[in-house]
Amino acid sequence: MKQRLLVPGLLTIITWLVLLLASYPAWQKGLQLSGAFMPFLLALVFVIAFFLYWKAMRDGAVTASNLEVLGWTTALTLLLVLLFPFACEDVYYYMATGQLAEQYQANPYLTTAHQIKAWRLDPFLSTTNWGFLTSVYGPIWTKVAEWLVALTNHHFGLTVLIFKLFAGLVHLINTVLIGFTARNYGIKSSQAMLVYGWNPLLLFELPGHAHNDALLLTFIILAFYALTVRRGLFSLPFLTLAVLVKYTPVLLAPLFLCWLLKRRWFSSLLIGSLLSLVLVFIWWLPYWEGVTTLQGVVKQQNFYSIKSLHYILFTIAQGLWPTSEKVTSFAIISHVLTMVFSLIYFILLLRLWRKKSQHDLPILLTNTVLILLAFLVIANKWFQPWYLSWMLAAVPLLSWQSPLFTVSLLLSLTAELSRLPQMLLGHTHLAMHLLTFLVAWCPLLFYFCLPNGRFLRYSDGTRQEKTHE
Repeated sequence: MKQRLLVPGLLTIITWLVLLLASYPAWQKGLQLSGAFMPFLLALVFVIAFFLYWKAMRDGAVTASNLEVLGWTTALTLLLVLLFPFACEDVYYYMATGQLAEQYQANPYLTTAHQIKAWRLDPFLSTTNWGFLTSVYGPIWTKVAEWLVALTNHHFGLTVLIFKLFAGLVHLINTVLIGFTARNYGIKSSQAMLVYGWNPLLLFELPGHAHNDALLLTFIILAFYALTVRRGLFSLPFLTLAVLVKYTPVLLAPLFLCWLLKRRWFSSLLIGSLLSLVLVFIWWLPYWEGVTTLQGVVKQQNFYSIKSLHYILFTIAQGLWPTSEKVTSFAIISHVLTMVFSLIYFILLLRLWRKKSQHDLPILLTNTVLILLAFLVIANKWFQPWYLSWMLAAVPLLSWQSPLFTVSLLLSLTAELSRLPQMLLGHTHLAMHLLTFLVAWCPLLFYFCLPNGRFLRYSDGTRQEKTHE
């Protein structure tokens, strides 16, 4: 068998190794990396890694074995675990949450790190920049953070590494789960595993920066897998577990409900809903103290990112009408964008319901990606590159002939490249805001322009998907 992943695999390892070595001084000194060198190096590494990723998909995804793909994915994952998390500090917020629950026996949904006496003397509480905020994540992640902190006996450096190892392990598990799910969807397992496991954004953000989105993706993938077994009985419970990690997957609940109703799987809908309620009760039981438990989530809704469409339109509006009330202007823009997203959501949900096909799983997958994409572009006030990972639970299961497949993967590249303007120019210029937004979302311009099957070509003329039996 030809080892078509050998060359792109080795070159990808070398590419990431360059970034790892550049970040090594930060591990020694415990400092964040600054200056123009790292942004440019990060952009260069991502472009090269993505090119090699694309080459591996084109030349080797169809012929490679599952074990070969998983082996290379393991090597890349372990390498990225050793990367210093220089591009984002969320791991320190996770550690503070776990420390509050494990060391101080405090409820992270009611107590902030800064409310602990002498918090400045505890590196777990003082390192995070979000010490003023109660937990904004679901109870599953809060409990996981508590367990991981306890596992290291409160050793700060070891805890950072443990969180990264956990994210890396979950990334490998997700790669295997994608393979099983793809097989049930009539897609060759190895190609779906390569699309997911080698994706540069996933490698950089999950094992590289320990984002909890890795665990969220586990349950979303399991929800898609569950749709193909036992009449979808466990699809809603798995989706509920995803929501209990991070709340965004609640956007997918109407899609799953619609799909089960359309199939007339009423028993699965009823039992799945009851199981979901039980899971919500069990996981929230240690933390729930009334609606004030969600104060962190509510407060987070008032945050906005300079990379969001909200802020771009708000900045333009302030330039056109400088005397207008800022709070009112932002609220109007937010409501309008929410209405636009709601309309798009309704249209996509209606399309799923009205589609008459015995094989409508591809429609569900497509609508999942489109809804998450529309949310991130239009309705989301706080955008970060790793949010694109949410779509990558479904993208490997799409047809490779679809322009949405190509555009989604390109977005995983440009989302990371959008860091460059901000890291170089700062936060003050409207030009920087526009440039950041345009860099992040420019592949959307190609969505309606890419002819099916023309962008990604394959050697040997092999087909991407197996036909449904």
